[in-house]
Amino acid sequence: MLKEPFGTGNAWFEPKERCRFMQVMVVRTLLALVTVFAIVIMLAVPMAKSSEAFEKIEGQDVAGKDETILLPKPDRGGSFSLTAALSGRRSCRKYTGKPLSLADAGQLLWASQGITDFKRGYRTAPSAGATYPLEMYLVARRVEELLPGVFRYQPEVHALQPVKEGDLGKALQDASFGQGPVGRGAAVFVIAAVFTRTTKVYGERGIKYVHLEAGHAAQNLCLMATALGLGSVVVGAFDDDAVLDVTGIPETEDVLYLIPVGECDHQ
Repeated sequence: MLKEPFGTGNAWFEPKERCRFMQVMVVRTLLALVTVFAIVIMLAVPMAKSSEAFEKIEGQDVAGKDETILLPKPDRGGSFSLTAALSGRRSCRKYTGKPLSLADAGQLLWASQGITDFKRGYRTAPSAGATYPLEMYLVARRVEELLPGVFRYQPEVHALQPVKEGDLGKALQDASFGQGPVGRGAAVFVIAAVFTRTTKVYGERGIKYVHLEAGHAAQNLCLMATALGLGSVVVGAFDDDAVLDVTGIPETEDVLYLIPVGECDHQ
């Protein structure tokens, strides 16, 4: 049987061997192409980590009403002591009407559910099994650089996602059985929960864990308000369905807390 040259150098192959060699080369080529394609896809898709996103937040302009709004970078140091915050915290039901700064609004959201460990996703408030069932909303009435409306807090990137437009203070006050602080605050922070995130791990016991976690987040927010020189009060009396309707929060979530915040009027 005649032999014919194939390949490089002094390599000589029988026809069957040449066919097998070509099959191997085709497979290797395909694998190489798949690898290159995968690398291109990885480079094309943004893979910025949350910690990197924090570094890009400071100094950026506030986005429009239909865009994600990046909040100023949270202050992780601070000079106000925890002891002073614990001593000074009081429920405040009357406010001066002074607007809340966007930085302070972001600091309060971070205090309640901000991320403190980017590698493991841990937050400022403890959570059973790190299931994190809570969702934070900002009902802005007088917040600098924000149009009045409802915004969902996105802790992974420390940002706000618009949910609903308009000054909803009066409507939210009505949904809270006419409680004045809800309508007078510069903003109302809403703590909602998706119970299934925790109950799918802990069963019925998880319901208690979610309520405990809401308390942790609320206390963090109130203490931070005190540290910022602001007043706050926790409100638990409201019509659940009415609050969902006013705020536009999905029906898959349960509202647990309303926390009006503003500069306290001590007169």
